Amino acid sequence: MSVFGAFDLSDGTVPTKLHGGNLYTNTVAFEQQEAAKRSPEADSKLCHATCDELHKLFDVIVTLKKEGAASEEVQ
Repeated sequence: MSVFGAFDLSDGTVPTKLHGGNLYTNTVAFEQQEAAKRSPEADSKLCHATCDELHKLFDVIVTLKKEGAASEEVQ
């Protein structure tokens, strides 16, 4: 499951668009709205899935950086 695939909108809900303010404030407000709709168990599963996805992405980044560093040494 990807970070973006973790949001289930199959029940017809539409994410609320917040206007004004700064991005951080809007993001926190949006997450608070979404978290209120989830059970603690579902929220925990989403958090773990998100962390797992980030871990995988960081592994890819490290691998790519190592490959880039190795190719620079060859030149």
